[in-house]
Amino acid sequence: MSIRFTAVCLAVAGLLASCVSYPDYPDRWAAPLEAQDACAALAGSYEDVGAFGNSDEYTGRAKPKLRHYFFKAEKALEDLERVEFEFGLDRVLHVRGFTGENLLSETRFSEKEGTLICSENDAEISSYDGVSRSAGNPLVGYEYSSIVLLKAEDSSLIVKSRSGGFGMVYLFLPMAADGHHWYRFPASQ
Repeated sequence: MSIRFTAVCLAVAGLLASCVSYPDYPDRWAAPLEAQDACAALAGSYEDVGAFGNSDEYTGRAKPKLRHYFFKAEKALEDLERVEFEFGLDRVLHVRGFTGENLLSETRFSEKEGTLICSENDAEISSYDGVSRSAGNPLVGYEYSSIVLLKAEDSSLIVKSRSGGFGMVYLFLPMAADGHHWYRFPASQ
């Protein structure tokens, strides 16, 4: 077998091993707000437990939790009920997790520090961008993930979780993946 034939076979296998998923915004949800400043529009309180964009696709899976996007996994957060967003004049998004009136965890994202990108339509927080780092992950390469936050007309929080990567599976098979998923978290009362 020639080297050229082997290279072509690996390239074709890599294309076949790639996947892309871009589901549309769920039409059964309230439309996103048209705000002058999407970050300021996020201010509010939201339920920790949400819904998938395509509920039929995820029957039987655990419901998405807003805490997973903002706080490190801790035993103390298992009882978290709601997540509050506050956006100040300093252009910092403060995110706090509560059970009842008890503050369990908080974090912040800043435009100045580059952890938050605000636009007219949405706010973006980059979760990870770099070398593949997951334990037990057969992909050696580059991966990225971010979340885009939108406020809907019904005051719910919409999260568009984006992720992907490219590299080699088991250092042999080229692979690429890219996609996003929609989640909705109702406003908390």
